[in-house]
Amino acid sequence: MQATHFNESSPFNQTALESSTSAATDALGGSRTQPEIASGGFFLLLIILMTFLGNGLVILAIVTYRQLKDQQSNLFILNLAMADLGVVITVMAWTFISLVTDTALDTMLGTVSMNSFETNYY
Repeated sequence: MQATHFNESSPFNQTALESSTSAATDALGGSRTQPEIASGGFFLLLIILMTFLGNGLVILAIVTYRQLKDQQSNLFILNLAMADLGVVITVMAWTFISLVTDTALDTMLGTVSMNSFETNYY
């Protein structure tokens, strides 16, 4: 079976993806400056670290202390802390990468998914 390649008229060609990633803009339509990217990245990284640390401590406390394990309501809090850690690891990490690289998140995810599709397809 012969491998199919994307042609130039395909909406998924690499040049279209590269041109859209280089023109990432904010909500007002202007390109972000380096200080804006740096300050936004710093505060988002701070929020990510505080959220990860706080939820990690909640999970550690509930798992470690027997009195906290015995109460049914603490299992609900444990579940919320684990879900919040999932959000930090997946959503906030992608958002941080998108902010620091000044790339639109949907374009970046599209590029990643198309590259994985091309790799797995052949």
